[in-house]
Amino acid sequence: GDMGRLKLLWFCRLVPLSLASASRGAMSDDEMTPMGDMGMDGELDDFDDMPDDDVDYKPPAELPEGVKKETIKDAPEGNYKKPKVGDEVTVHYVGMLESDGTEFDSSRARDKPFTFQLGKGKVIKGWDLGVATMKKGELAKFTLSPDYAYGAEGSPPKIPGGATLVFEVELLSWVSKDDLFGDGGVMKAEVTAGSGWKKPNSGDEVRLSLKSLDKDGVVIEERAG
Repeated sequence: GDMGRLKLLWFCRLVPLSLASASRGAMSDDEMTPMGDMGMDGELDDFDDMPDDDVDYKPPAELPEGVKKETIKDAPEGNYKKPKVGDEVTVHYVGMLESDGTEFDSSRARDKPFTFQLGKGKVIKGWDLGVATMKKGELAKFTLSPDYAYGAEGSPPKIPGGATLVFEVELLSWVSKDDLFGDGGVMKAEVTAGSGWKKPNSGDEVRLSLKSLDKDGVVIEERAG
């Protein structure tokens, strides 16, 4: 009936049945956020021992030659996961021209972290590739060739054509999102990571808590586990 015409958001906590039975976060003109609509055609944790000569530079296996990464601050111990394509990541960053060190943009100066969907072309290509190699709490410096930044056209007036850019990026957090059926109809966002590694199989009996909301955030139904 009416429920069928509502767009629902469900929040679920899954509890293993055996355990249940046992214990019954509008941009101004000054913001140069690295968006992917310009110049876009399409872990190593420590670089202290790497030579300064660009000829000898070898990027991490997951990064192309045009994206150089240097870890400035390691992620806290225990933070081993990295965001995946489709996740919503939140970062602080400072962008500079490699040629003279001119700072052209900074989320820190605005005191406003930047959030984007990873790997979907929402930002310049170097960001999609570089941030995917980071862990929560890590601070890294990325040097991006024009092909992985704003290309031959640049982004005037602050970024000239053919410019190599340097970004200091800190990965603050991310929300893991999965398109369960590949059509955008059902999106799963991880609110709290589970403590175990097992998952229920088809046909298993499970116990869970559930909360459903409409598109305006109004609670339709809520059940405790």
